[in-house]
Amino acid sequence: MAPKDFKSHRSFKQLEQKLTYAVFVDLALFVFTLIAAGKGILWLKILLGLLTIALSGAGCAFLVMINEHHRSRSLWILTAFGALLACTVVSFITGYPAPVLS
Repeated sequence: MAPKDFKSHRSFKQLEQKLTYAVFVDLALFVFTLIAAGKGILWLKILLGLLTIALSGAGCAFLVMINEHHRSRSLWILTAFGALLACTVVSFITGYPAPVLS
């Protein structure tokens, strides 16, 4: 029987790995959002931007719901989701690199 600390450490590592994949998927969506905006494909920018906002918001909400938002071991994941969320929203508001509605 494994000690309780080992089990919780192992389960956190699995959670951290899955959330890391989610951060990288979110980052890829954000990059593709900027590429679509640069190419002038506004419907794709809106679609990918909304997916980025949804994934970032869900990631932040999930960390808050499982009470990991205040722990230093999860702070980098929360920061990554928050930064991507903020960058996407600011990109939509300022119209950079292309306006959402022209």
